Amino acid sequence: MSVAHKCPLGLLLVPSLCKRLLGEEICFEDLSFAPALNDVGGGGWYNSLRRLLANRAPDIVKNDATLKRIDSAELDGALCGLEADIPSRTVQTFDSLLRYVESTASNPQLWESALNVAACLIRGARIEEQRSRGLKTITALLKVIDEDQHGINSTPLPSATRRALRRLHGVCGGLWPTDLVSEVENWLERILNGFDDKEAGVDSVAVNVSGIWALVDEARSQNFYYEWLHLPGSARFTGQQLVPDGGKTISAGSARANKIQWEVGGMQWSGVVAEDGMSISDGICHKSISSELKAGMQIIIKHLSGVEYTCTIEEMKGGKVKVVYHGLDQASEDDQALEEWIPRDSDRILGQGKVWKVDLDGTWKRFDAATAKLIAEAEGTGKSTLECTMRGQKYNIDLARMVQVNTSSGFERKLGSMNPKMRHGSFVGVLMKASELKPLRPQRAPEMGIWFTAGIKSLVKNSGKFYYELKLGVDSDASWPQVGWVTEQFTESERKSDHGVGDDEHGWAVDGLRQKFWHGGSDIEDPWPKKWKACDVIGLAVDMDAGHMSFSLNGDWIKERGFDLAGHSLFPAVSTKCFYTMHISQDSWKYAPPDAGYTAWGDTGVLTRPPPACDDVPVLPATDDAPMLGRNESGPKIPTLQRSVSKVPGIGNAELSSSNLPDFAKAVARKTLVANLEPYLGSLTEEFRKVVGEQLLSGLSWDGLQEMISGRQLDPEGWIREWKAQTTYTHCDEKSEVVQLWWAFVSERSSEELPKLFEWCTNYPAVPTTAWKFHIALVEDSNRLPTVNTCMTDDRGVANRGVPEPRLHLPPCCNKEALSSKMEQVLWRKGASCAMNLV
Repeated sequence: MSVAHKCPLGLLLVPSLCKRLLGEEICFEDLSFAPALNDVGGGGWYNSLRRLLANRAPDIVKNDATLKRIDSAELDGALCGLEADIPSRTVQTFDSLLRYVESTASNPQLWESALNVAACLIRGARIEEQRSRGLKTITALLKVIDEDQHGINSTPLPSATRRALRRLHGVCGGLWPTDLVSEVENWLERILNGFDDKEAGVDSVAVNVSGIWALVDEARSQNFYYEWLHLPGSARFTGQQLVPDGGKTISAGSARANKIQWEVGGMQWSGVVAEDGMSISDGICHKSISSELKAGMQIIIKHLSGVEYTCTIEEMKGGKVKVVYHGLDQASEDDQALEEWIPRDSDRILGQGKVWKVDLDGTWKRFDAATAKLIAEAEGTGKSTLECTMRGQKYNIDLARMVQVNTSSGFERKLGSMNPKMRHGSFVGVLMKASELKPLRPQRAPEMGIWFTAGIKSLVKNSGKFYYELKLGVDSDASWPQVGWVTEQFTESERKSDHGVGDDEHGWAVDGLRQKFWHGGSDIEDPWPKKWKACDVIGLAVDMDAGHMSFSLNGDWIKERGFDLAGHSLFPAVSTKCFYTMHISQDSWKYAPPDAGYTAWGDTGVLTRPPPACDDVPVLPATDDAPMLGRNESGPKIPTLQRSVSKVPGIGNAELSSSNLPDFAKAVARKTLVANLEPYLGSLTEEFRKVVGEQLLSGLSWDGLQEMISGRQLDPEGWIREWKAQTTYTHCDEKSEVVQLWWAFVSERSSEELPKLFEWCTNYPAVPTTAWKFHIALVEDSNRLPTVNTCMTDDRGVANRGVPEPRLHLPPCCNKEALSSKMEQVLWRKGASCAMNLV
């Protein structure tokens, strides 16, 4: 785009990337742009190597009289014992992203992305030093955000930034509560204001174990499973929705006393945990409205008196909203407040109020906030008619007849209303602990979607008739289940393995998805009347003395098989990728066994799939003797930032010295700026040259390419001066009042706002290095808004192949305030995305 179509992107690429795009070699000085190797204040690998090589390797570091030349003996002494390695690629990436988070403190527009990056960094950090640095950087950023939110002229945080804060809070809830973690959580709670003061300091007493929620949504009759981790001493928890919709991360997960609440995918869930910590009652799930709140919105509030009222949001500040009640008796004896400040995510906000709209010639349009407030006040006080002024016209609104009447012309328009359904439904739930059901291969349960084997080894039996059930989760499609039993000789492993129940002589399993029976490593064709599906219940009965197995599907007994136990013992086991529950005790069975002679394996009730390992020790990958034969290939890999150093190619294992230091410096630059970026850099370079073509690139220097992509780097005054110089006029000139008002409006923009305004007007994020023009045309209609056409050139012919000349169509304005008001309505701050308003 920037090179082939001569349209700058406003992105300043580092010299090394521009050189690689042109096929040029990078140099040592390009390391100065690598943030992980060039510390602020003159430290870091680049500056250290530069001082060591000063005035002794001019082909690498230009001679500099300000730097002292170190003689060879002194240099060898300084390098003695140092190996030829540098920070690893993952460490450099971590440091670079941490620098980005630090750099966003003064730019509120970047807070959302910085918070999301920060959450990823502390979640992925495997070294305590990295996690500590990440938490300290986050604390510094949160202090800036808090100061901004509690300042005199504070602006409410955008909903996306609040979501990022909640997401970060959820990640911190999954960390061991050190002093640094607690400090970050304290700042987050101060900013979000998530709980009432009366609940502050109440410890969690009921939910203090890790496990999996199995929630039953009564409104939809579906199962929602949540993997979660809650650490003692913390009011926060973290985790994710496992099914459906492929899994979503829990945000704002909190537990206070016996109350529990969390948010997933725009839905809020809350309930009360029983004293035994194993069940949830009074469960409510509804659409999250906290992120959608804005001034002027009508919402339904549960008043402190317990009565529900329609309110208008009058003001928003920090984590709270000021609501004004409609229909509340001002002279009530209990002196109820007519207005109130409440947390924006309070559970007293029940949903959005009634939305009123008017029929504009077949198109329904919502009333503005002021009119909607008048209608809400009329409804609250029992009035059926009201007067209002919109767009300079006076109207009578009749709520009984549902019409809007223009008082001048008498013209009537139909009214309509709707009640947004925010409440989603109710649910009950069970907090089930995976206690006796243990992972076997591997011995640490992997994340959801990874195939592994688990069993109840503590229930091993060598004789008798036993029955249990397994219920498949809603994510059971393509889960490759192998359900049955294994003997006491089934080998456990710390590594992932493709060998599960029935894949050797120590197990027997049925598989109703692939229609197989598994034993001794053989997959025998074994058709079922229908394939297993989500929430099916598989019944498994075994008579060890008679050597007989029976299998049912949702209570219908379908399969029978004989087997030879050969003196061994059995216990229930399953290999699969999906979520599941094992119903062990008789009171948990949904269906009956083949006959009354079968008993339960134990009294452990319902057990769930073991929750994924949540600490810092990853599950070991497969090896040659424990291969993964394809079942887990699609599963996510566990990220790690544990490797701290990398060897530099070409130096070997030799120690650094004055003789190999120049080669080491060159190798560091090449590894950091080229090798570490492969294969992505090679693919990017190849596609770039294909698209742009050799003809455009011939004779182009790297700094010329850099300027074509970024645009000219000008200060605000130089930018405006260049803009004026390229501008021509129609029906006005540079002395016209409206033109002077326009340039005054431009001159008042900040350094952050000016590029957005320029982009709105021209479709260029920066001043192009190639030929361009700008044109301002005065239009007669003072009621119109400013519009732009960014597709025009100075060629007035049909071909339109001249120099690009975007056009601004400017209506007459009597003063600067009027122009500013019109510009606010065209959303110029969003740049080119709101600029294509063609005349």
